[in-house]
Amino acid sequence: MIRIVIFLIFISCAGHQNVLYTMEDLDRPSWATEQTPCVEESERLTCVGVFQIKYQPSLNLNMVRQKAEIEANVLISKRIRQIISSNDTAYLDTNSNKTFISSFSNTQTKSTLERIKVTSRWYEVVEIREPEETTVIRYYVKVVIPYNFLK
Repeated sequence: MIRIVIFLIFISCAGHQNVLYTMEDLDRPSWATEQTPCVEESERLTCVGVFQIKYQPSLNLNMVRQKAEIEANVLISKRIRQIISSNDTAYLDTNSNKTFISSFSNTQTKSTLERIKVTSRWYEVVEIREPEETTVIRYYVKVVIPYNFLK
């Protein structure tokens, strides 16, 4: 009976994921999380893009990195649009004004995206046991843009 209880405790503590390996065998950096994708700091906006795909040994790691960078850029783009829209909410009382702001927002976002800097990259290959066993790669990319480009 005691063996069964110990075995059940061991299984429940083992978790549903097992990290097989990481980028350069480094531990997960504190910024590599999906909890808070964007953080507004005093002088900059930082976002973390994450891309996950089923792992295969022949997988093109550059493609995975590019997809994670795109995810990070999308997050920054959305946040920039929110900032621009929140600064112009008093002006958004007609459809023509909404169209103008949307067009302006798209233009500003495109020119601003050119100023985004990738500051960190990290990935992990993880074996997931539930709901079904599979192995995935999660690639994290941290990007930063100074607020002086947003104002």
